[in-house]
Amino acid sequence: MHGVLSKDSISVYIWELNVMLDEFCFSLFKLCGNKLSILMLQLFECGSFEQKVEVVQQIEGHVLPLSLHMYGCRVIQKVHIL
Repeated sequence: MHGVLSKDSISVYIWELNVMLDEFCFSLFKLCGNKLSILMLQLFECGSFEQKVEVVQQIEGHVLPLSLHMYGCRVIQKVHIL
């Protein structure tokens, strides 16, 4: 059955999303240096409040260097909007 979501498939999707977001938070500065930061920030929008707070805490003290970076500035813009 295509197009039908079960509770199990939704649970797996949410679990996978949380795993990806946790990895994103762990390697934030590594990802800010390449184009993947834009894709990871799209995942960030779906994250929990705690995951968003963790990203903001990691960015504190690094706003200026990230703002001046070609891809890091996108991170600052997205986190500031959220």
